[in-house]
Amino acid sequence: ELAEAGHEMTAGKSGFLKFRDFDSDGGMKWIVFSPIRSPEWSIAALLSEDAVMEPIYSHIMRSLAYLLAGLGIIAAIIFVMSSRITRPVATLAEAVDRLGKGDLEAKVTGLRNTDEIGVLARSYNRMLENLKDSINSRIHEEAARKAVEAELNVAREIQVSLLPRNFPDTKDFALHALNLPAKFMAGDFFDFFMLDDQKMAFLIADVSGKGVPAAMFMAVTRTMLRDVSFSLKNPSSVIKHVNDIMLKDNDKLMFVTIFYGHYNISTGELCHVNAGHNPPYLIRKDGKFEELGTTGPLAAVFPGASYTESTVVLQPDDTLVCFTDGVTEAYTDGGELFGEDRFTKMLSGIYSKDPAMIDSAVSGEILRYSADDLKDDVTLLVLRRKNSHS
Repeated sequence: ELAEAGHEMTAGKSGFLKFRDFDSDGGMKWIVFSPIRSPEWSIAALLSEDAVMEPIYSHIMRSLAYLLAGLGIIAAIIFVMSSRITRPVATLAEAVDRLGKGDLEAKVTGLRNTDEIGVLARSYNRMLENLKDSINSRIHEEAARKAVEAELNVAREIQVSLLPRNFPDTKDFALHALNLPAKFMAGDFFDFFMLDDQKMAFLIADVSGKGVPAAMFMAVTRTMLRDVSFSLKNPSSVIKHVNDIMLKDNDKLMFVTIFYGHYNISTGELCHVNAGHNPPYLIRKDGKFEELGTTGPLAAVFPGASYTESTVVLQPDDTLVCFTDGVTEAYTDGGELFGEDRFTKMLSGIYSKDPAMIDSAVSGEILRYSADDLKDDVTLLVLRRKNSHS
């Protein structure tokens, strides 16, 4: 290397050359040379590489130290910032997990952040309080609902107890009735009772509305009809008297339709009043239908209303079918009515059966047709005069 440097210098060139000095310490040396133009000389300097590179190494080491220190500071800042973010998120996630397991006391505590996480935590706590209030409210509502349902069930049992449950089936006639309420309590009702040894009073009625008000109005009407029937001898005077009394305190303008009759067991004569009720079907032995139409307005509405009577005779094996509008006005989910045509067609095939079987068949078909979702009360009363000589 030194010979090459000598050639370079004698040629008048400048430059530097690096070589290992085995003659001294074996370290790397630098020889720097440059020509001097005036005397045509060249000057050379021999330097240790360590001496040349020491400032550079020092600068690199200082820069590396600054870099590492900067990276450490950045890492510390990132750790602190991430901890400030992840710790609240972890706390919030833990609270949500506890809430998911049913712990309604899983509040987020110890977070005073003013950033989005803090807003989210406070919103979560408010949501938790609202949820607890809502659940408590639902619990109270459910308890109150069950209490009301229990009271309504008792009231329904009391109402059912007002309706006859033992139906006559003698050698001369058979009578059967049923009542299906659309709600817990019904506004429809029926009744029958003996006025004397040969005469039976019976009725079917439909109070406006449904539920508790209709049931209360029904109970009053039923009680009044029973009381008046024993003091007044003919159907028209009974209904007129009930109408005049009921409308006096009828502030809610409720009304009731009534089919009321006196039936002579031995002769089959039926003297009746139809106060705005669905005309019952009298089905003769040969299957012909007769309607017992209205003979006066509905009751408890019109002051001074008058009612006339009509008389018909049931022959042996004739059947009288009384019903409320819940039968013909039952409808499907699509809104299609059961209707009178379908009802009379059904009766044509079963009218000769026992009254209890007729009631069971009709009520079963109505429930099936309406998918067990009655929108109105359904009440039926069937009277059959028997052929006592057959």
